[in-house]
Amino acid sequence: MVSAQAEISLEINQAKSGTIPVVVRADKPKDHLKEIAEVIRHDLQYSEKIRVLPQAQSQQAEFIVRLSSKGSAYCLNLETPVRNNQRIGEQYCLEAKPSQLRQTAHQFADRAHQHIAGTGNVFRHRIGFVKETITALKPKVQRHYQIVVSDFDRHGEQVLLESKDPIMSLAFSPDGKRLAYVSFEQGISRIFIQDIQTGNRKIISSFSGVNAAPSWSPDGKKLAMALSFSGITKIYIMDIQTKQITKITSGKSIDTEPYWMPDGSRLVFSSNRSGSPQIHDYHFKTKKTSQLTRHGQYNVAPQMTSDGRYLVYLTRIDRKLQIVAQDLKTHNIHYLGNGNLDDTPRISPTDGLILYTTSNGDRSMLAIVSVDGTVKIPMKFNQGSLKYPSWSPVAR
Repeated sequence: MVSAQAEISLEINQAKSGTIPVVVRADKPKDHLKEIAEVIRHDLQYSEKIRVLPQAQSQQAEFIVRLSSKGSAYCLNLETPVRNNQRIGEQYCLEAKPSQLRQTAHQFADRAHQHIAGTGNVFRHRIGFVKETITALKPKVQRHYQIVVSDFDRHGEQVLLESKDPIMSLAFSPDGKRLAYVSFEQGISRIFIQDIQTGNRKIISSFSGVNAAPSWSPDGKKLAMALSFSGITKIYIMDIQTKQITKITSGKSIDTEPYWMPDGSRLVFSSNRSGSPQIHDYHFKTKKTSQLTRHGQYNVAPQMTSDGRYLVYLTRIDRKLQIVAQDLKTHNIHYLGNGNLDDTPRISPTDGLILYTTSNGDRSMLAIVSVDGTVKIPMKFNQGSLKYPSWSPVAR
């Protein structure tokens, strides 16, 4: 079914100016077209380039996204109003079974976004996250953890792993077929890689001490990670096939949270080598590091857009963590997120959105914010806490 799951509620806060006004409607409001139109309308609200208008404001729209049917196929009609109530545009049709309607809607939304805004969006990408539930049983509280993979909007959930031990640091492989993560089974940290389709998994790192923060190389053959078996946490790179490791950082500082740039030229990471936690980068060609952040005393959890322009990270303000995006060209800093114990910012494959965790009382939930701050969408969930999100780089 296409209808929203009862336990999910989205609060959409869009203060978007200079965006393209669009109306979404269905020719036949009583069949599946209406449901597909609702999903497309919902998807497009995540765009920082498009503003979805009510159907009553069709005269103000620059584009009409109209759903129709042709035999057993569903059709997306992308129309531009012209004079005398005429429209010009293109049509895109797909055959779909009832069980495929939601995926069809996501495909239509992506196609519409490409046509209207000139770029694709995240509508066909999946996410992974950890769900933690707590049961109050005497004599102590019991915690239960799950790795969940779903559509970007939390529908179509697939439970990949269940455990009574904490799980963190999820990272999709570049081909979207595997997840790397840290599990504390048997009371120790180890890094696993798990096949999403088969569920098969293997331990990739089980050194003494800290095994943390896996990050895939762009070719999917290596993992950057933080290890402490030498006595202090440093950045290493492991060849996944041979399990051979190479030490990347040195010195007496704590280096952790590596993030591999999409072009493979460097890593960005967190380190206290400057006296306080700051973001640095390591260039593979020169084997040199440089400091990227200097504003504030606590900056961690780095991510970077694929063009290398925006550095996204967590900064501490009045004992709370907030997501910021730093323009490395202008050095301007944009304060994003909720500023209420934000955590684990993850940039979307299309660069425009950031998926992260934020605190909601005694629980954490997922939220999305655009890099420019114009779109903020918290995802409310009625059970448990949702943590450590990751984007799949591959569209379905």
